[in-house]
Amino acid sequence: MWLSKRLEDFFEKNGAGDLYYIISAAINSNDERYKKNYIEILSLASEGYGIFSSEGTSYSLNNDWDYPDQFNEVYCFIGYVETSSLSFDKYIEFISYMSDVYMDHHKNDVDQILYLISKIRERFKPFCSY
Repeated sequence: MWLSKRLEDFFEKNGAGDLYYIISAAINSNDERYKKNYIEILSLASEGYGIFSSEGTSYSLNNDWDYPDQFNEVYCFIGYVETSSLSFDKYIEFISYMSDVYMDHHKNDVDQILYLISKIRERFKPFCSY
């Protein structure tokens, strides 16, 4: 499986453990309401939406909020509690790293992943410092 302890450790050591937990929980969910594959997660992100991996456990992007233009960070919630947040620069860095690992294991999806990452970068460009 492409989701590995090494990938989890990278996220943990760099302050994005909650993001990894939420994404991996959605991918591994047994509940069809929350189960997502990685391409679905990126597709939603490219449209400005985060994901729920279970009731009360999610990360949110700008279109998840009432005033998307005032949104300035990616917020992670575990058990309905905001547990961490990431700048958009960091979110894109982590999601890009995760995508690189995914593409190493899913060669047939490379073009689609690169396209979605490009859309994510473009969507959140106004929120980034680069």
